[in-house]
Amino acid sequence: MSGPPVGDIFDLLAFAFVQTGEVENPACPNGDCALGVPRTLPVYDNIGILGLLSGFSGDPGGNNSGSGNRSYRVDLKVLNDCLSSLNIPANIVDFKASTPGGTGHAVGIGTDLFSFKGQNVPIVVTNDAASYNAAQVGALCGLPSALGCTPPQNPYNNFTNNNNTAFGTVSTQVHELGHSLFKITSGSNLIPEPNGEAGKALEDCVKKNHGIQRN
Repeated sequence: MSGPPVGDIFDLLAFAFVQTGEVENPACPNGDCALGVPRTLPVYDNIGILGLLSGFSGDPGGNNSGSGNRSYRVDLKVLNDCLSSLNIPANIVDFKASTPGGTGHAVGIGTDLFSFKGQNVPIVVTNDAASYNAAQVGALCGLPSALGCTPPQNPYNNFTNNNNTAFGTVSTQVHELGHSLFKITSGSNLIPEPNGEAGKALEDCVKKNHGIQRN
């Protein structure tokens, strides 16, 4: 089953991220915010419609074919708790797990310093696990071989090797999401990543808390 036209996906995203109100920022007790922290946060009441994105791939788990009957999903609470523990200011509301030879994405709301001067905006990170093998993925990041790569010039589109296991593909997708979100929210490739390696830190945290689960 083929997916919808790209325009349909972006129309859906645009509707989901129409701001419908504001709430007080819990990080600002009594309205007292630290420098650069917004007093209010936007409310997106249409966000639930993003659940339709998982149906675009044509199977109940929102995964592409390529790994037999074995597929995995990511627990959003675990993922967001791990992002919070790493002080990455993004909240993921939809996660489509990649499969070997397929693609996936993460959609969320966060502080984008890479493209939007620190505004709290929708962030979409795609993961391509179809186009390149490990050697080719490594070449994208200047390495002999790699399971994944987040190009520094475009953290919104990262890559996983197409010859991994089903579990390994999702693990690497989470790993690269850590790199992507850190670069997007920090706005620079020069700022040191938390724990020295945001990707590994996020992957380890999600795995430790059983955030990657069988469908």
